[in-house]
Amino acid sequence: MYYKELSLPFDPWKDLPEHYFEKEKHQTNEIFNKYVKREDFNKDTLDWFRSNGLYLIHSMIFSYLPHTKSAIHTDGFHDSPESKKFSAMNFSIGGSGSLEWYEPLDINNISPPLHTGVGKSPYNEIHESNARLLDSYKIKNPVLIDVDAFHRGVNDSDEHRYSLTLRWLPNITFKQALEIFQPYFLD
Repeated sequence: MYYKELSLPFDPWKDLPEHYFEKEKHQTNEIFNKYVKREDFNKDTLDWFRSNGLYLIHSMIFSYLPHTKSAIHTDGFHDSPESKKFSAMNFSIGGSGSLEWYEPLDINNISPPLHTGVGKSPYNEIHESNARLLDSYKIKNPVLIDVDAFHRGVNDSDEHRYSLTLRWLPNITFKQALEIFQPYFLD
């Protein structure tokens, strides 16, 4: 299992400043991302995480042009537990999209350690031809996701799409996140 659909009592999109939705970078990038400042989230979102013993931090918004896919990647280095992010929540608006999880066919084809342009976050990636699809989720609801496994976001539509990924401290495994958020599972 790499995801779990959620029903949550808050909307993290509410009151986000307009500058997070600017599309200026799409002249050079099919997909671009920005860090979302903690103080830009509404009180309901921050309070809900706090009530679950978590502190919202390192969240990002991804902006996708129609019919685009992010690189297949891990959040953190695949062979370095201290660098990893294990779980996140994903919220999407705009065109339909999906999330996909992969397994490398050969660990020798995993990229060397890389860092994002935004926040210099650590990651590894792998080309689709060197990976096997494990699972996919057609985004319909907020979803708890495993970001330790190789994964990517996809805009399956003719429309622009935004994806908001929320992360928190302490950094907990996907299994621990499943336990904490179990009361909010849809099924």
